[in-house]
Amino acid sequence: MDVQTDRLTEIESRLARIEAALSIRREPAPAKPAPPPAPRAERRPEKPRVGATQLMAWAASFAFILAATYLVKLVYDSGWLTPDRQVGIAFFGGVALIVAGLMLGVLDRAYAAYLPAAGIAILYLTLYAGQLRYDLFDVGTVYGVVVAVTLAALWLGRRFESSAYALLAVVGSYAAPLLVAAARADLRDVVIYFTAWSLLFSFLGVLEGRRPIYVVALYCALFGFDWIFRLGDQSQWAATAAVYQLVQFVVFGATAAWYSVQHREPMTATDAVAHGLALFYFYFLEYVLLHEYLPEWAPWLALASVLAVLGLYLAARSRLGDATEASGVLVSAYCSVVTAHVVFFALLPERWLPWLALTLPLVTLALAQRVRSRAALAPVAIVSALLFALGLGMVAFSRRDDPVPMPSLALCLYAAVLYAGYWFARRRKETLSSAPLLLYVGHLAFLVATVRFFDSGLYVSISWAAFAIALLLYALRLEDRAVGQSSLVVFAASGVKVMLHDLSGSATLVRVFTLVVLAVSLYAGGWLYQKLSAGDRQYHHDSQVNDQLNLIRRLAQRGLGDVELAAELERRGVPYLGRDGAWSAETVRRLREQYSIA
Repeated sequence: MDVQTDRLTEIESRLARIEAALSIRREPAPAKPAPPPAPRAERRPEKPRVGATQLMAWAASFAFILAATYLVKLVYDSGWLTPDRQVGIAFFGGVALIVAGLMLGVLDRAYAAYLPAAGIAILYLTLYAGQLRYDLFDVGTVYGVVVAVTLAALWLGRRFESSAYALLAVVGSYAAPLLVAAARADLRDVVIYFTAWSLLFSFLGVLEGRRPIYVVALYCALFGFDWIFRLGDQSQWAATAAVYQLVQFVVFGATAAWYSVQHREPMTATDAVAHGLALFYFYFLEYVLLHEYLPEWAPWLALASVLAVLGLYLAARSRLGDATEASGVLVSAYCSVVTAHVVFFALLPERWLPWLALTLPLVTLALAQRVRSRAALAPVAIVSALLFALGLGMVAFSRRDDPVPMPSLALCLYAAVLYAGYWFARRRKETLSSAPLLLYVGHLAFLVATVRFFDSGLYVSISWAAFAIALLLYALRLEDRAVGQSSLVVFAASGVKVMLHDLSGSATLVRVFTLVVLAVSLYAGGWLYQKLSAGDRQYHHDSQVNDQLNLIRRLAQRGLGDVELAAELERRGVPYLGRDGAWSAETVRRLREQYSIA
């Protein structure tokens, strides 16, 4: 080390002599700029440790709670202390855990938060154990202590910046009426008690920016009150229960909208599911009560709830913009289900349901022009489709003693709507695969209509054969392979009907004529279908894409150029099935080159 130091010193001396001889002035080395002052770290709320430390803290808290529970049981079984002293020991044990947590919080606030949480749980359990097992307190005392413990839990939650305390407070406060047998008391006291907590926890959830606080309170308020109500005289308190449910609906509905607007935080899909389950549960409870005790008001109040939910959503969307898709789906589902239930099953006479259901596709189509979110439109479409199918089934199988008015005309209109649906569906890439289903159900509706309209089986067979040939002619004119293939099903149905029904029990001349009609229709249909499928080639493994490529080939054989081909495909409403792009002269030219279409 010394040799190296001497060597470096010698080198520096020689450099200094050379610089002096050459009159070179050594410039001092530029001073390094002082580092900018480090920004002051913003103090963030401490988060609980994760992993083994957190598990051990939770396990210790659970052990404390279990120890307090067993202590009460042990001293009771052994007869060491009187019941009030037993409960007092456990209660002061909970208080001791809270005090210990506050003292430890000076050193490590995040880790110390577990002890007061266990203490709060012990206080709730001790209070309820003393009331349920020993009947030590009256109802007023229980409510008063619960209020004090709940407020202490909320203060501790703010002190330790943990939402666990608020959730404990929610469960503990709403459980009080359940555990003191409040069903024997005046239910109006329970209404006031629950409503006060609902307002407090709703405000607290918005204030702290935590949805779970008011969502848990929502479920406790609904399920807890329903349990208490069922334990008492339901007929006596039906009106009170209905008013209570309505108040909870207003409180928590307004809270959900207020939270989203206040924190600029629209509902996620999980939030929408959590709110939706509670919303539909509320509707079920409310409608059952109103239908049983106030039947004339039930439908109109249900529709009023639809307007309220829709109004809250529109008010929130006006502040948040279009970032409310999840809540939009929830609102759409509630409005669709409730409106359908009230209008079709509560207000409308059953025999007229199929006729009103005929209008639902038009309603859905009109809404589709206004609603920008496809997800929000989905519940409307699903409910409309289910009601449309129900109406079709009712008119197809209507009883002779109580038939649907004008069933044959209704079936023809159902068939017409289904055919119109097929025409629209086949023009869109998203619905092309479902279009054949509409087509076949439309055929079924038309065939059943002819059976209802004609009394003679021979006339029915003739109408079916004519219908099948008309389908083939239509398919040839528009080159629609799906319609042509569906005509084969009609031919098959006609043949089966003739063999199994028309020939049995008919006169010989009628049998001959029926068979001649069947033979002529089958022969003509076979010839037409041969023209429809003649010359098709296999270009693509996907049948829909292959049909489009064959259509391009047939149109090209008529002398149409790429520009005319693109225009003709657009005119026919043929959806472009490629991954991207649309019908254009360039698209057609590229497809013809790729698949060697002359």
